[in-house]
Amino acid sequence: MTALTSASGAGVAGAKRRPAGVAGLGWVTWRQHRATLIGLAVLAGLIATYMLIDGLKVHHLYSTAVRDGCVHPTIWTGPCRPLLSPFYVGWPLGYGNELGLLLPLFAIAAGMFLGAPLLAREYASGTTRFAWTQGTGRAQLTLAKVVLLGLGVMAVAALLGWLGQWSMQPIIALSPGEFDRWQPGLFTTTPVTEAAAAALAFAVGVLASVVIRHVVPAMAATVVASIVVAELCYHRLHLWLLSVGLHQSPDAAMGANPNVGYSGNLFDLHEASGGRWLDQGWYAGPGGHRLSNTQAGKLILNPGLQARLHTTFQVTWQPGGRYWLFQLAQGGVELLLALVLAALAIWLIQRRRA
Repeated sequence: MTALTSASGAGVAGAKRRPAGVAGLGWVTWRQHRATLIGLAVLAGLIATYMLIDGLKVHHLYSTAVRDGCVHPTIWTGPCRPLLSPFYVGWPLGYGNELGLLLPLFAIAAGMFLGAPLLAREYASGTTRFAWTQGTGRAQLTLAKVVLLGLGVMAVAALLGWLGQWSMQPIIALSPGEFDRWQPGLFTTTPVTEAAAAALAFAVGVLASVVIRHVVPAMAATVVASIVVAELCYHRLHLWLLSVGLHQSPDAAMGANPNVGYSGNLFDLHEASGGRWLDQGWYAGPGGHRLSNTQAGKLILNPGLQARLHTTFQVTWQPGGRYWLFQLAQGGVELLLALVLAALAIWLIQRRRA
């Protein structure tokens, strides 16, 4: 009797010492997933260290170029050549390309190693039968985990996005022909879009864990689905959003040397110029009508005909001041999709037996 009483008393005392409410759920979440969280923190630290080292190097090169007056407009000769050449033909260009591949790794890793095993491991081991019969209901417990872990993932991803954006500033300033913040590869690596992408990958993993209920298949499905969604956001959502509410005006420079994709009598520009995002372009006659494929082809082969025929090259474009508006739009769409997937996962948990 004494032993039972002592054990019971110790259990009560331990229960009193354990945090309650949100703090208690946070403590349980940390205890269950601390190994994965530490691993993700190490991965984020390695990515951040790489960006910090290269960021300090490019900022040093940029500061030296500014100090010596070797920034636009300048002549790329004499003492400015060794200062500016890295931004045109050197390693900063490689770093800029690597960044578009490196930053999404954290989002995919969060979905694969944190979201996918979140419930699949408990389903596979059968611990849901015990965990979901305690004082905290299955929906409340799952929601708490998803919210706490999701917010943590978003915070780290936003920090990585900010660091990546900071490290790319000198490269964007001195390599306008290669990089611009409007381009999809850089547009999706800001604090806003990185945080939203991480939340979406994590939500994909959570849903996969509920639907598949086995860890390894859920992880594989999460990787595939996250890459597909990222590609859709990269190639479809980004360009679709930037085609909304376009301005139109003549652009003689583009008409004189259209170094862009050409399909029929319509050019898919999809590039930045003077801080603007150019969407599409076409040759127009004196009355403003679009020229035919044959007529446009003649102007491409002989740009001097443009003045003689009184034609113009029309472009549709987005003002540079809308950049952060579109950042919020794309991030908002991805975050909304993440919320829908997470809500669907919780609904499935409520509908199913443990």
